[in-house]
Formats: sequence, C-alpha cells, structure tokens
Amino acid sequence: MKHPNETETLVLWALCCDVFGSYMYAGAILLPDMGVGCYVLIEEYQETRVRCHVVFCSPHPHSVYNVAEQVFLAALDIHDMELAGECLSLVRRTFPGSTRVRRLEAMQYEAQGDWDRALEVYSDLLHTDETDVVSMKRWIAVLRAQGRVDEAVAKLCDYLKLFQADLAAWLELADMYLSEMDYARAAFCLEEALLHAPHNYLFHLKYAEVLFTLGGPENYRLARKYFAQSLDLKPKDNARALYGLFLTSSYGKGRRDKEEVPTEKILEWSRQQLVDLYRQKAPEKVEIVRRMTE
Repeated sequence: MKHPNETETLVLWALCCDVFGSYMYAGAILLPDMGVGCYVLIEEYQETRVRCHVVFCSPHPHSVYNVAEQVFLAALDIHDMELAGECLSLVRRTFPGSTRVRRLEAMQYEAQGDWDRALEVYSDLLHTDETDVVSMKRWIAVLRAQGRVDEAVAKLCDYLKLFQADLAAWLELADMYLSEMDYARAAFCLEEALLHAPHNYLFHLKYAEVLFTLGGPENYRLARKYFAQSLDLKPKDNARALYGLFLTSSYGKGRRDKEEVPTEKILEWSRQQLVDLYRQKAPEKVEIVRRMTE
C-alpha cells in the first residue's frame, strides 16, 4: 500500500490562496484543530473556486487520510458531491471494506437523499456489531431527517437504555420532544443533562425556559430559581436569563415564600440589569427595553 511521503504532492481538493498570494497547506499541523481548519478552507473554496495543490508534509502517512475524511464531511456540508467523491475514493482504495469507510458511504447516501440505501448500510453495520454507537446515531439522524420523529424518539430511547451517560443523546432527545411540544418529557431529558453538566449555564437556562413554558405556580417558581442559577454561572451578557428572571418575577409579584427574596426586589434588580446591559451593547434600544419592562 503506497502512502504519500514528505515530498509528494497529492491533489485532493480545491484550496484557496490567502490575500498575500501564498498557499495555505494542510497537514499534521492542522490535526489538533483539524475540523475547524478544514471547514474554513472548504467554505473559501465554495466562494472562489480557485484550484491549487495540497502538500501533505507529515511524518505520519495516515494523517493524510484523516484530513481526507474531514474534507469529505465538509464537502457534504456544502453539497459538493464531486469533491466528496474524490475524498471517498481515496480512502476506499486504501481501506476497502472498512467499517469506517462504509459509514462514510452511507453518509454520502444521506446527503444525496437516498435514505433507504443509507439505512441499509447502517443496518448491515449494526448486524455485524450491535455496539456500533456511531451507526446507531446516524440511523436516528436519518429517521429524523425523514420526518419520522416518533420512530427516531423510540430508537433514541432504546439507545439511551444502553448508553445512559451520553450527554449529546439526552440533548438530542430533548430537542425532539420540544419539536413535538412534549415539554414534560423534554424537561426530564434536560434534568439528565444537568446531572451530567451541572456547571453549564445554558442547560440551566434551557430547563428554566421549558418550565416557564409548562406554566403553573410551581413551575414558575422553579423556573425563577434556574434562571437565577444560570445568571450565577454566567453573570455577564446573559440577557435570556435576565428576561426569564424578570418574567417569572412579574408573575409572582406580591407573593413571597418563606426564606425567599421578595419578588419585587428581584423584579427591580432584573429590570435594572437589562437596562444596563442594553446601554452597553445596544444603546439605541434602551428606551424600548425600559418601556417594555415598566
């Protein structure tokens, strides 16, 4: 099996020149940040259509195929099937019959809208290895892309019975429940996400918004606490949490539970914080915010 060495030039993909006219190279130096680098280059390619050569200067020959895989995924994102085909042909010739390559082929079928063939490949892969997590997730993604949300939810629930520590899966399931307006189940999924990442202010914020949507005195009171926790974790530039705190305090105006700060104080504080934030970031909208929160 022949690998590109340090001096070989491999024409893999269209690469742009920078503003100074020098070439941008892809190789081992890009590997720590490979995803970002490849995506940026592909977007530039889409805009300019300038074709150049790519030189892989790396003592590790397999890094060429890692880059080719990332470029393949980026090409699918911009729906450049010609470029994706070139990259896929390279890795297919080098690793025929590989599970990883077959998964890439299925992803290409997805991008082409050939859902049945993609599902057939994922089914074969899962029949060979029932613990193939990536293929399970791709299967669920295909079902959701087809609008078969109920089936996708059922499949993802089965997946989570086996892999309960998968944070991304809980967030995906919450998103699917939200798309179906099943807020109670979405709240449960976000509670699981909070157990995995209790210091993520966005999870507290999203959970509070779901509670606020569910409505009711108890949910409003609980939502206020999670909006406050989100602000505690990210006190600066957290306008969504400030709006949530203001709205939940507006509902509870005049009420006071034992050992809680009076809602009037919370209401006034959140209003002032919103005005101050807009004064810094968007001064032309300060009056709008002030009138809206009166």
